[in-house]
Amino acid sequence: MSSLSEGPYQSGNPITLQASFVEANGTSPVDPSTVVFNIRDADDQLTIYTYGVDSNVYGPGDTPPGYSIPLGTGTYVCLLPTDWLPGQSYYEAVATNPDVTLPGEFYIIPSSVIPPVQAPGPKMPPCTAWIAGEDLGQCVNIDDYDAVTRDEIAVISSMLLYEASGRRFSGLCGPVTVRPCKQPCSVGAFTGGWSWSWGFWANGDWGYDWYWGNESGGRLCSCGYDSTVDLAGYPVSEILEVKIGGQVLAPTFTDGSPQYRLDQWRYLTRLSDPANRSFPLHWPNCQRLDLEDDQPGTWSVKYRYGVAPPPAGVEAAKQLACQLLLAKAGKPCQLPSNVSQVVRQGSRIERITPLADMVRKGATGLTFVDLFVGLYNPAGLKRAPSVFSPDTPFPVRVGNE
Repeated sequence: MSSLSEGPYQSGNPITLQASFVEANGTSPVDPSTVVFNIRDADDQLTIYTYGVDSNVYGPGDTPPGYSIPLGTGTYVCLLPTDWLPGQSYYEAVATNPDVTLPGEFYIIPSSVIPPVQAPGPKMPPCTAWIAGEDLGQCVNIDDYDAVTRDEIAVISSMLLYEASGRRFSGLCGPVTVRPCKQPCSVGAFTGGWSWSWGFWANGDWGYDWYWGNESGGRLCSCGYDSTVDLAGYPVSEILEVKIGGQVLAPTFTDGSPQYRLDQWRYLTRLSDPANRSFPLHWPNCQRLDLEDDQPGTWSVKYRYGVAPPPAGVEAAKQLACQLLLAKAGKPCQLPSNVSQVVRQGSRIERITPLADMVRKGATGLTFVDLFVGLYNPAGLKRAPSVFSPDTPFPVRVGNE
């Protein structure tokens, strides 16, 4: 059996799984008694499509959408819905008489041009492609290539330059929902062997804790007047929703002033009601992580994060994608040969120089690619520098988001 068109795909495009069965001698096509496609999506959900039962599975003599001639002996095609979850999916085509089971896999990255259906599971970066297949029309006749192939190359080009630029431009990611837990500051009073904290307001009641510190947990440690949480995924671009005790917190007070503020693209700060400035409001000090965020005693933040590539990165992705498309089609392209020749004392030596190394060094000969990589990642870093401290916890992600 052989399988074709395993991606990567861009969300919203057709997904075709093709299986071809042959006899034990490996040359003669054969039609099995039954053929079933078992597919497990990025949310770990199993979907089963059976030939002769489900209308999206085609066999010998059928002409699936997008095919110009009927399928031959032993060839079966499974067409998946265009809203299939982005992320990594796995499948197997199971046949009987002959009994054959072969696995396959395919990857779907969210589209950069349509609102994607988000996959709850882990995704290969970037979150969104830097370009779309239609962008390749600036250097090739896109009518010569099908939409799936163009989008595949657009995704591959985006992935390559995301890595070459030190993983700095992830595109827009999310939405994600986190369940923050506060970190107390080291302020308070120590009396008679006990320590106390500032009171906090949560779910309609005043609370208190006995420990060295206060509820604030703010980055300024401002004695209860600065209640913040540090959101993972810098830079945070948009706060979509805040829930406290299962209820959505309105973005503004009754007078229209904001209830919370995003600081430095990462800190979510709780603001006080202008009608009562003397009464500081705080984020809840703790929560029930064993409950969903629509229950009392919980709170959550839903937001988007990430940064789009600069114009130079977009043009570099277009230029690289066009050359990759030509190379895949077997046509002349501007990608450099990975063979270099050295002549020494009358002897000629051919040395292999991996193209990946040339891309990382900005030495491909492609103007936009080399300028972009050379200026945005001159040191050839694998990823953007970051600082981690074991004393600073991150919000807890729960469930499949």
